[in-house]
Amino acid sequence: MRLTLAGLVAAWLFACGGEPRPAPATTPRQPAAPTAAGAAAPSASAAQATPDPAANAAWSEDSFDARLLAAIRSRFPQAAITALEADRYRIAAPPPGASLDVEFAKAHGSCRNDWASCQAAVDWTLQAVAEALQPPPITAAQLRAILRANSKVARYRTQGELTVRPFSGDAQWLLVADLPTTIRFRVNPAELGMTVDQAWRTAIDNMRKPPEALISGATDAAVVYHDVYAPSSLLDPAALEQAVRIRFPRRTGALLAVCPDETVVLYTLGDRADAAELRAAATHLASQTRQPMSTQVMEWSHGAWQPVL
Repeated sequence: MRLTLAGLVAAWLFACGGEPRPAPATTPRQPAAPTAAGAAAPSASAAQATPDPAANAAWSEDSFDARLLAAIRSRFPQAAITALEADRYRIAAPPPGASLDVEFAKAHGSCRNDWASCQAAVDWTLQAVAEALQPPPITAAQLRAILRANSKVARYRTQGELTVRPFSGDAQWLLVADLPTTIRFRVNPAELGMTVDQAWRTAIDNMRKPPEALISGATDAAVVYHDVYAPSSLLDPAALEQAVRIRFPRRTGALLAVCPDETVVLYTLGDRADAAELRAAATHLASQTRQPMSTQVMEWSHGAWQPVL
């Protein structure tokens, strides 16, 4: 696994489209940031006082901004809508409801690929906004444990309490709930009648997959796993080790892993030289991705993940 790893991984991700499993065919699943407790979503069925001519315009690059704004107002007629910058709006429910800053860049990019499917891409994002403004009740089966960069966790903390656990020097585990179009970051185990430890154990069990499902591709000596919840595979190191042996039967050494992106894990069996190659690849990928997370290579040792490089 020499200096070609970073280039091989980048080429592999480009060939695969660079996105996790899609929700509709046109746009990826977009997690939403946490919002204030008790937020009430505006009624989606209330009629606007004055019909907006843009609502019936055909989707195109020239009409996108006006058409998007009309779609937001139609879905949230009682909300205050503020344009912040390109493809970014603040949607504020009436007091005491929450306010949410929403990125529509992914939906816009999907629309550019297929304007005929633009409405579906926008509707998907608006549904995610509705879930974030008024989170629906959750069940234990929806619990997940995900990994996020420290900087993102700190930003989420400003909007409400989180249930977290440490991982590496630059990333932490969060207890979340998997909703149809969003990831709910504010989860109180008590609402499910669980202790915090019970909720974590349930979330981890919910994340388990067979080893063969943890292989999206491979470089010359490392496995690539690409999925919305890819870093959560580190919660089952035994399955990761089996996956390496499926792809590389002759490799030996410690189990090494790194998560340069919220949707990517690079892992292998190897030594310190292999760890250095993983670190180089992770650093390269993190500099190019829209969702960078960690460049710290971890080793599974004595029943826990330990930093290597």
